[in-house]
Amino acid sequence: MSIRVLIVDDHQLFRHGMLKMLESFKDVEVVGEAESGEEAISRAEEIFPDVIIMDLGLPGKIDGIEATHKIKRLYPKVEIVALTMYQDEKHILMAIKAGASGYVVKDAKIEEVVEAVRRAKRGESLLDPVVSRKILNEFTSMKTNLERDKIGFDDLTSREHQILKIIAEGKANKEIAYELNVSEKTIKNHITNIFRKMQVNARTEAAVKAIKLGLIDIDD
Repeated sequence: MSIRVLIVDDHQLFRHGMLKMLESFKDVEVVGEAESGEEAISRAEEIFPDVIIMDLGLPGKIDGIEATHKIKRLYPKVEIVALTMYQDEKHILMAIKAGASGYVVKDAKIEEVVEAVRRAKRGESLLDPVVSRKILNEFTSMKTNLERDKIGFDDLTSREHQILKIIAEGKANKEIAYELNVSEKTIKNHITNIFRKMQVNARTEAAVKAIKLGLIDIDD
């Protein structure tokens, strides 16, 4: 079954180009377009796509970040991949906090965009390598000033700690299962427990919080 995608961008030529490129992938179907945050919310309700490719720099009262927040609140099963020219920490963190499953810069290859869409559909996440480095650098400098016991992460088991670190490396469930020699279902169960204990809803958010609070050391 194809992944139903909604493209949100205020530039018609960009939307058209993205649509043409996505058409070459048999497992992706573009089911709609929107040029503003307001229209994105309306179209999400109308067609209920699997994944939205969202530009963050939308004009009007509702930008891409606000649209992402509203859509995730209204339709939590709709996954959102931020596709944007912004690479600064502020926009990255705002998009993740709003509920984006992935963050890809606009000069990325179409294969990277499609992989982000596929992972989002599977409930996983994908960050552009440049974006990942920015996040890791930001939180490595911050983590010594934070108190991890405020979040109660110490309830994580040693196995959950191990899986959390691998999640922060950007690996998918199948890759984690192979590395740990367990079933993919077992990994999914562990991740569900990690999310509950960490009070997060997405893999990216879990990894970011863990690094930020020093729960895992990316230099290991």
